[in-house]
Amino acid sequence: MLAITVISVIICCLLIGAATLLITDVVRKLMHRKALSLPKSLLVIFGGGAACALLLVLFGSLVYYRAEPSAWTYIEGGENVTVSKEGNSYFFDGPGEDKALIFYPGALVEKEAYAQLMYELAENGIDTFLADMPFRFALLGINSADGIIASHSYDEWYMAGHSLGGSAASIYTVGTKNDINGLILLASYPVDKLGDSVSGCLIYGDDDKVLSRERYENNRALFTGRITELCIEGGNHAQFGSYGAQLGDGAAEISPDEQKRITVEEIVKFVGIK
Repeated sequence: MLAITVISVIICCLLIGAATLLITDVVRKLMHRKALSLPKSLLVIFGGGAACALLLVLFGSLVYYRAEPSAWTYIEGGENVTVSKEGNSYFFDGPGEDKALIFYPGALVEKEAYAQLMYELAENGIDTFLADMPFRFALLGINSADGIIASHSYDEWYMAGHSLGGSAASIYTVGTKNDINGLILLASYPVDKLGDSVSGCLIYGDDDKVLSRERYENNRALFTGRITELCIEGGNHAQFGSYGAQLGDGAAEISPDEQKRITVEEIVKFVGIK
């Protein structure tokens, strides 16, 4: 899946390079100059594509939602949860021993913004892994869960994600050979049909103005197994994380802590922890 995504990005960059060549040739004709030779044409195509790729990298590196200072305090761990780094990802190790959840952050959101949610899930018996994504874009790191699963032994694995991260988690769940017991989507929806063995947990806020309700309703049918669904009254799109207000989102009527508390309670119930 990751290879397909990378290839798609490369093709898009080359198409932009080809468009650059076309524009260059039109300008040259208007100036009554000859078209570029083949070597120079190829140089323009690859140069334009490389420039496009560089802009994408710079955008993902500089323009993103940063974690609020309060989120970083959860990275330090606490009495019941130990937090450690595995590569660039985080492992929240709580009192639970048999269930684990791998979380894919939303697009252009600093992963540490989800530390409170991960910490509280671990505190309630679900060990969590907060995955790092290339350029903070989960579609470029769809297979990030592979290394995590290979390095740890749990009876049950759950994939989860917020917004675009949830869609990326759904792609991984469909394509992986690893056994995934459930898929938890926060303000998100699947993009491929899931098998009967994969349970689904869908959570969103009723003040969410970022999530496309039409796509959500259409794609919900891609779950063929058991699903649970919760609309958080007064919740919005951004408050699953701790990164402030999101462009285009609705104004939440409940606090960020309350939205996370309700979310944790629903996930704990979904995975069957009593």
